Amino acid sequence: MALARRHLGAGTVDDKRGFSKRLEEQYFLPSPEQFVFDHLPDDPKWQLLKLPISEDTYRSWPRVDVALLRSGVSAQDIVRAFSERDFRGLVESFAHLDRNIQLCRIPLERQLKSRVPYQFRIEATTCLDLAIINGDRWHYFSQKDGIFEKTLSPEKGTLKVSGKFSDKEKTYWTLLQYVVE
Repeated sequence: MALARRHLGAGTVDDKRGFSKRLEEQYFLPSPEQFVFDHLPDDPKWQLLKLPISEDTYRSWPRVDVALLRSGVSAQDIVRAFSERDFRGLVESFAHLDRNIQLCRIPLERQLKSRVPYQFRIEATTCLDLAIINGDRWHYFSQKDGIFEKTLSPEKGTLKVSGKFSDKEKTYWTLLQYVVE
């Protein structure tokens, strides 16, 4: 498998294809709290954090998809999720999770507990509809003025939060994915 490396907002370098130009705005003026998720300076003072993190802490963190940060999830909430006793990973996010979607309240942990209620509140002015797909059951969000809300006690299996963006197609695009145990 070819290894790809990011070049701070300009694109990626892949061992097979070389440099691929692609603007990644999240690397322009990020907060130190966000930047530390995938860049750790050798000198802790250049973390620009009130309390710098150790290299061991940095190495223990899972990869944080910048789509979560672009969508309004705070760095503090992510660090808080990392410190939960049963934490085993962050929710999986997909490319359709863009700047026009704000995750106001979602579970951040990838593994959810069966039959426990979870609240979802998502601001998505570009979405026509949002649904939670749990197994083969669809649970539609209530919506008012671009704010979608749903409380659900899921069953075991896969849980996807998916959105419909166009009247012209019937496709719902997956934004977030969880495992319910």
